[in-house]
Amino acid sequence: MALHHFTNYHLVRIPDLNMHSTLYAARFAEWFIEAGFMNLALLVDSKSVYCQKIHGMEILAPIKAGEVLRFDSYLVETGHSALVVYVRMCDARDTDRLLSEGVLTFATVDEYVNHVSHHIIINPEGAMDCAIQEKARSLAHKFK
Repeated sequence: MALHHFTNYHLVRIPDLNMHSTLYAARFAEWFIEAGFMNLALLVDSKSVYCQKIHGMEILAPIKAGEVLRFDSYLVETGHSALVVYVRMCDARDTDRLLSEGVLTFATVDEYVNHVSHHIIINPEGAMDCAIQEKARSLAHKFK
């Protein structure tokens, strides 16, 4: 299967802000992980997936109330039970304005929290898929 892509959006509201009137880091982390999780929930039973590792996520610019954030998540690597997702967050009104990117590893488990196979195999199709996969590998290595 090609890289699985999913896009979702969040409107930044006043309750999402910290005392500096910028996006609260915990809210950002919640939305970032949620973007990766939603991508996978379309492929596997969401009750069998958990976030195992955050390889890195940086906020590259201040985010204020009223901004609409676009999260693009790509399933870029798989292992026996591992699912690696690259997440890119940008301004929905200006998608060239990168606000964050990072890599998350999720795992599939059974009801006893034993790792189980998800039977998903990723094969990049085309130059864009390969570039996204390479970007994810680079970020994962950067944040080791």
